[in-house]
Amino acid sequence: MEENARNSILIIENNKAISNFIKRDLVSDMDVDVFQVFSYDEAKELLEKKSDFFVAVMGLVLKNTSRRESVDYVLSKGIPSIVLTGTLDEQVRSEILSKNVINYVVKRGPESAAYVKKLISRLCMNQSIKALVVDDSDVTRKHYKELLGNHRYQVLEAENGNAALKKLKEHGDIKLAIADYRMPRMDGVEIVTRIRNMFGKSEMIVIGISANGDSLLYPQPNRAARLFAS
Repeated sequence: MEENARNSILIIENNKAISNFIKRDLVSDMDVDVFQVFSYDEAKELLEKKSDFFVAVMGLVLKNTSRRESVDYVLSKGIPSIVLTGTLDEQVRSEILSKNVINYVVKRGPESAAYVKKLISRLCMNQSIKALVVDDSDVTRKHYKELLGNHRYQVLEAENGNAALKKLKEHGDIKLAIADYRMPRMDGVEIVTRIRNMFGKSEMIVIGISANGDSLLYPQPNRAARLFAS
């Protein structure tokens, strides 16, 4: 099998039984190459040679390093990561979710391995899905592009409503649109209205975002709210 970022998966986990459960599930019916290492030092040595992994599955606690350092190091290599944790409390949960990880999985034997496989299968499917981010803020667009890219979506950007409509005409296979509510000239409600005139709900998912608690954005018995949330 030819090695490439699409089918190479890295498992970094001290517990060999958990690591082997995950590897077994992944290779059973997925077209992937699985690389296993069992410590932070081994991971660093491997990643100095190869860093084009499709995704990493890594233990939150590894020997000879802090949990913050190990996760941050793998993420610094640009590798989307799923974090394994033996225990979960609010502090640990908040710490994990503060990082740009795919998800976290509590280690509970074979069922955890099955859930990891489900997450990675979703990432594989996401590769074929185009998403459009519409926002007049460069910083916000970059943020959402990074989040969606981390989940392996193909991400397109538009700085306003007119640019978004142009992108939609150029790329008729876009399946997800994320639009800011407050934008000049054409706000989120109008953008969603126009998108819905072009694509039905079964053809495209539309998500509206806003930094404000505007009541218009919450479910209300009026057309604008339904459109924006469609």
